[in-house]
Amino acid sequence: MSSPSLERALADALARLDTGSRSERNNEIALNYFGLDGRGGCSMQSAGTPHGLTRESVRQITNRVAGALRAAPGEIPGVLGRAHAVIEDLIPMAADALEAALVARGIITPGFRIEGVLRAFDVLDAPAPEAAVYSVDERRVVLSEADIPHLEFALSRARQLVPHNGACGVEALASALPGALQWEHRLRIVRAAANLRADVVWVCDGAWFFFGATGRNRLLRNLDKLFSVCEAVDIESVHQALSRAWNKAPRPYSKMVTIEALRGVIAQSGRFVIDDQGIVRALAPCDPTVVLPEMEFALARFLAGGTDLMRREKEMEDALVGEPTAKFGFSMALNYAPFVGRIEKEPEEGKGCDSEDGEEKIEWARGIYRLAGTPRAETLGHA
Repeated sequence: MSSPSLERALADALARLDTGSRSERNNEIALNYFGLDGRGGCSMQSAGTPHGLTRESVRQITNRVAGALRAAPGEIPGVLGRAHAVIEDLIPMAADALEAALVARGIITPGFRIEGVLRAFDVLDAPAPEAAVYSVDERRVVLSEADIPHLEFALSRARQLVPHNGACGVEALASALPGALQWEHRLRIVRAAANLRADVVWVCDGAWFFFGATGRNRLLRNLDKLFSVCEAVDIESVHQALSRAWNKAPRPYSKMVTIEALRGVIAQSGRFVIDDQGIVRALAPCDPTVVLPEMEFALARFLAGGTDLMRREKEMEDALVGEPTAKFGFSMALNYAPFVGRIEKEPEEGKGCDSEDGEEKIEWARGIYRLAGTPRAETLGHA
């Protein structure tokens, strides 16, 4: 004979108990209050209101029912013992996934919340797993009390990394968790933290994740900027442009997003597409007057021109000399714009480094930037 579920064991035990003159009502109130009906539990006020009872009456009823269950628990302890083993083996884990695991093992039925299982240990005064439910915006994770600081650390860092990097690597973040934790346990904490966000999207077979809300995802915003001046860009150019921003502010507890992860973010963003050749396009046109600051738009048009960049860059900068703020804005846009890539080319021997007044070096330094995705030959102003 197979072992009963927790609900069946509770029903069988309560059917044999005398919990007062109105046992059926009392049992319903107790199950509702403790969450043993699978709905997660409620306050004494909420449990008593449908029956016209005060909180004090509910307290007396629930104490009576709990005491009767402890005295004659029937098959409940056996069910809780199985639940104990599963919970301790799997946590930390998203509550939905843990509930599914308990259902698969016949310990609970579909829809029964983990809060009721954990409360049953208290009601029966049974040995309980070190587990608690941590929730954010109705997204729940089950973990030990000791792991809550680690979970909060991982969630906080992920909220910083995704806007900065476009995505977050699970292993890099797991390695940054403080304390002496087993490696698999670290990975579970990071995955549990990420799953607290309703908009989490997993890529690269769960090795990376990002948050689908684009408001704080700098990568997706930068792609909007890029496609306001380009129709199509190869994935390597996007990665190169991203690496420039990353190198200016690397995070010690993560690593720069890989091309594979970047491909996954783009493919699952819902706003861009990438083909088999690695060419990225926007699903809808991006208006540069909306997504680009004025100085970055001017820079993008300049870089997209593609002829004699050294001369044009000098002319553009000279035109801004009279306005120091604008000149600073041009310099910042040139060095920090997300769609700008620096041409990786050293000056020829004897050029750009021997001039006493530095004039040749300055001239070589001009015209070495290109718009991500544009052909090299069109942007090498000094070639």
